[in-house]
Amino acid sequence: MKNILVIGSSNVDLVMKMPRLPQVGETVTNANFHQYFGGKGANQAVAAARSGGEVTFITAVGKQDNYTAEMISNFENDQINCDHVEYIDGVNSGCAFVMVGEEGHNYLAVDSGSNQKLAPTAVSKNEALIHDASVVVLQNEIPEQTNELIISEAVAHKTPIVWNYAPAIPKDKKIFQGIDYLIVNEVEAAFITEIAEISPENAQQAMMALLKLGVKCAIITMGGDGVAYANAEGAGFVPANKVKVEDTTAAGDTFCGCFAKAIVDGTSIPEAIVFANAAAGITVQRLGAQSSIPTQQEIEDFSHKPESF
Repeated sequence: MKNILVIGSSNVDLVMKMPRLPQVGETVTNANFHQYFGGKGANQAVAAARSGGEVTFITAVGKQDNYTAEMISNFENDQINCDHVEYIDGVNSGCAFVMVGEEGHNYLAVDSGSNQKLAPTAVSKNEALIHDASVVVLQNEIPEQTNELIISEAVAHKTPIVWNYAPAIPKDKKIFQGIDYLIVNEVEAAFITEIAEISPENAQQAMMALLKLGVKCAIITMGGDGVAYANAEGAGFVPANKVKVEDTTAAGDTFCGCFAKAIVDGTSIPEAIVFANAAAGITVQRLGAQSSIPTQQEIEDFSHKPESF
């Protein structure tokens, strides 16, 4: 079985669903409260697992946090290997407050908590996992030094990397050299390439700029405008699935986790994007993060064919 190694953040999500998002200083009183589990790393691990992948997840949680036991139990219910989770003393697990308004638009505030304690030592002692993985999946919600070491180890062992560059943070662009799959949305692509605004019309220009940085395959997700991709063999586009949006939380994470699963199965890049895009299309029709992530069967029943530029 091909193993997907996800290294990244895990959070408790406290969600307020309301008819519209408040303005500055305004109180909206008719909200509905929900509690879910999220975090970009955790969401991607769950997406990869539910879509049929064998997943090992390395994250850091608060050892005394009241949410930790339930969080780990949820991962295990999805058959995720949690043997290498780091338990940190004296700190809470990551926590996110999410406000969801009209058309699924949201505001988020995050306390990283234990996620910022996922130290490079957690990578060093798990080097064998990186060596043996079929793919390593990363985001930007853990310390930069930890991610840099993961990338270094994966490149050294020739383990493919799927890097969801989110949230976008300043870095030396040399870090992109050798990244197998870089997945970004329009905002993150604009941040890296310094193109003012990314749209379907200039997405190919942005992808070419990412390839020049040394990325082997660049993928730009554009929500309702679809997904653009490019590598040395060419470029293409997968249209968005037309659905009624309830909540966009975890849609990008679902895409990343499901894309990684499809890639380790030997699926072509266009078809892996179709699979991942279908999963994201299902996710946005549901409320919450991990609670909205679909199963493999649901995804396979929901797809579009890719088009060429």
